[in-house]
Amino acid sequence: MTAGWALEEIGFNSTTMTTHANTPLGIQHGIMLIFIFVPIGLLASALIAARTFKLNRANHDILKAELQRLEEGGSKADVTLETRQVVELLTGHSYEKCWPDQADI
Repeated sequence: MTAGWALEEIGFNSTTMTTHANTPLGIQHGIMLIFIFVPIGLLASALIAARTFKLNRANHDILKAELQRLEEGGSKADVTLETRQVVELLTGHSYEKCWPDQADI
């Protein structure tokens, strides 16, 4: 989608510019720059998003252990402070609202 928008912005017209010979040099250079810099920009955006992503190996292990503990009948009142913080960080909700009590099911 981004490449299509960028091609449109530089004036590329796929119906009239069907060969290398009938495509103006400025548009050829624009196409070259688009297909070099747009992927680099998208890759940089993905790397930034990945660095700010809160789910990592340690948080995942804590979350899996808490889920297993609760599935085995553990009480939500026995949660550790670290586990509570990780669950709230990953979900954006208070720990008490993340899983229903057995009476709510």
